[in-house]
Amino acid sequence: SHKKLITDQQLPPLHHVLLLHHVPDGGLLSVAVTQGQTDWGVNYGPPEICALKGSTVEIQSTFTYPLRKNGLKTTVEQMFWFIQRENSEPVDLRTDSQYAGRVRYDCGDRKCILSITDLTERDSAEYRFRFITNHPGGSFTGKPGVKLSVTDAPKPPSVSVSPSGEIVEGSSVTLTCSSDANPAASYSWYRGKQTLSEEQDGLLHFSSISDKDRGNYYCQSKNQHGQTNSTLQYLDVQYAPNRPVVAVSPSGEIMEGSSVALTCGSDASPAATYTWYKRESFRNISHGAQLNFTSIQPSDSGGYYCTAENKLGVKRSQYTHIDHSVKKTREPPVTDPPQCCLYVKMT
Repeated sequence: SHKKLITDQQLPPLHHVLLLHHVPDGGLLSVAVTQGQTDWGVNYGPPEICALKGSTVEIQSTFTYPLRKNGLKTTVEQMFWFIQRENSEPVDLRTDSQYAGRVRYDCGDRKCILSITDLTERDSAEYRFRFITNHPGGSFTGKPGVKLSVTDAPKPPSVSVSPSGEIVEGSSVTLTCSSDANPAASYSWYRGKQTLSEEQDGLLHFSSISDKDRGNYYCQSKNQHGQTNSTLQYLDVQYAPNRPVVAVSPSGEIMEGSSVALTCGSDASPAATYTWYKRESFRNISHGAQLNFTSIQPSDSGGYYCTAENKLGVKRSQYTHIDHSVKKTREPPVTDPPQCCLYVKMT
């Protein structure tokens, strides 16, 4: 349906014309125009136009007036485009600082085209055309005008983590994705190639986060004009050490005087510190992940264990035994010894 035109006086019957004109992307825009016959009037193309930020838009108007009135030839003395601001007189866009260097008029033959370059979102407004003649009261404005909406593809979204600071296993954590876009963007969350969430609000929520949730996350913002991804956000979930495991090197039979190392390992965040204990004394005998025997002796027989500790907790390993029964003669290896035991033999 065609919008109603309001001018300074009643217009005669109108007829409709279809105009085609080029738009900035090189295509053709079909414009339904209400055209006056012999009286005064201002008419526009489409009532609403959408354009991308940074592009150029053209808004077209046509206007009519009688060649003569009361025996006096009609002369158009002034014509300009403006934005209707509340309780203010129309101001020519060419004198508006917001549009400095970006506005051009192409007027003639009872039409006037407004061109605005390098569009910004602030340019979203209703634009009206006005012409003034030499007749008393002979000034006319077409209203309502043309509503321009300047849209934009989403900018690279930003990611925020709440609460900020350290993230501890079992706590509640929310990632928020936000982006400046017009129209508003929709959001998707990813971990690697896995899609985690597609929510309008851009939230990714962990009600009880665990160490398995550690990793890199990113979000994507999208609207009809494009899509863009955030930078990677690494979630470092802190947790108490898991039960440590002891590894013996070298494996197999160990001879008296040989070099032996026991290594304690535990998954923890932040990284664990390690302490070694000998069962018979129940006091720590070494600090660090590795307990080294440069020349193992029968006196080293006994049970050993390690602890892994960080600020969130401490865990103890099982015992690793160095057997106290030591032989001076070389014997065949013990068949299938228990995994928890380490045998030292003398040569």
